Amino acid sequence: MNPFKSIDLSVPEFLSHAPYIQACVRENAVVSFITAFEFFLFETLERLVYIDPTLINDSSIPIEAKELSLVTDQDVRRWLATKVADKYLRNKTHAEMIARIDKFAKAGVSKRPEVDEWNKWSLVRNAVVHTSRFVTSDLAVAWPSRFLPTSPRI
Repeated sequence: MNPFKSIDLSVPEFLSHAPYIQACVRENAVVSFITAFEFFLFETLERLVYIDPTLINDSSIPIEAKELSLVTDQDVRRWLATKVADKYLRNKTHAEMIARIDKFAKAGVSKRPEVDEWNKWSLVRNAVVHTSRFVTSDLAVAWPSRFLPTSPRI
């Protein structure tokens, strides 16, 4: 029955690709988890600033007049929170993001060993997404027990 009879692939041939499919599913899962966590970190900082804008009293983020001209009275606080979160977290490692949020939330989590472990998985995600699954030097240095500098692929 459709859609299965429309696939021109025998069952044995399909099963012969199982290891490749399993690897792709694992890699996609890592990418999805890391991306979801990045969004969580962004939203966390955004909410902190939205709830208490005084957290950024010492901030020196430049804001151009043309950016402000597009903001309506009703959403200035939301716009500011989003702008600050974007400026503070863009192009940062997860450890740096967590440290920034920890500064505002005063939760004391940035020094926990789980942050280092998570950072390793973030480097795996970056290798999958940005280098076509090739092991980067950053990944090899951060996780030498799992990825050797001479390892061509994850």
